[in-house]
Amino acid sequence: MKTILLTGVTTATSASHNQETTPPVPVIDNVLNKFESVTLDSTETPASHSPTAQQTRYRYARWKATQYPGDIIIKEWDESILDAQLACEINTKTGEISFFTDGAFASGEPGSGAAVVWRPPGELQDWWDRECRTLWGINDNNEAEAFAVWLALRVALWMQSMNINITHINIFTDSRTILKRVDWHSADDRLVTHVNPLVRYTQNIHNYTRALMAQGIKVTLRWVKAHKEKEDPKWAVVGNMTADRLAKEARPLVPLLGGQASGESTHSDLSGQQIRKL
Repeated sequence: MKTILLTGVTTATSASHNQETTPPVPVIDNVLNKFESVTLDSTETPASHSPTAQQTRYRYARWKATQYPGDIIIKEWDESILDAQLACEINTKTGEISFFTDGAFASGEPGSGAAVVWRPPGELQDWWDRECRTLWGINDNNEAEAFAVWLALRVALWMQSMNINITHINIFTDSRTILKRVDWHSADDRLVTHVNPLVRYTQNIHNYTRALMAQGIKVTLRWVKAHKEKEDPKWAVVGNMTADRLAKEARPLVPLLGGQASGESTHSDLSGQQIRKL
């Protein structure tokens, strides 16, 4: 199956029974589901219930404001790997950065790990920067994956604040579940304090994307197939493999001491610069 999601609009082709699918969702269907019968043909609805043009525009604007503002791209697994391999090359470009993210959790551990790696822009050496977190009390792989995507956005915003020229960022993740959740999430700033970590992280993905785009930075989330290098080395994606290893290394391997509260601890390497909490 090949699915390309752009700014919340889904197109699907060549579905297979044993592959994960995303149903097409026309824009108007989302409007109808979310905002109580926005009617296009008033002859089918009693006049007293027909929304005015102004109401329709307002409801559509409200719906649009809740959608993910960046781009989400999911391709066939082989195409996704080829794109990711290209993004792993030494980044001689200025302004474009590709981040590779991963989260890791194992049953019985007191938390999980998240990692982001990337090629610094304009760098001529074979060098990767990294940012990792130990997530105490986060006992779910999807939550760790979502946190890693959010962490990449935090790094990008930090880099922009340091006057590093950025015009476009790509964030690669091997979790289609998280990309679909981001696409379907109905944004609301109040959700940043939600009791469910996955809801909080997804809302922050929306918020940080908007913050970057407000400064003229294009944001694209991309799916990449993971672990195909185990079948054939030609499918190896160095960025994805490195993020996977670092996320596993960032997991807490000892029980919580003294009832330690949930939270994150930092393992950073931003080109040897002084690290500040992102």
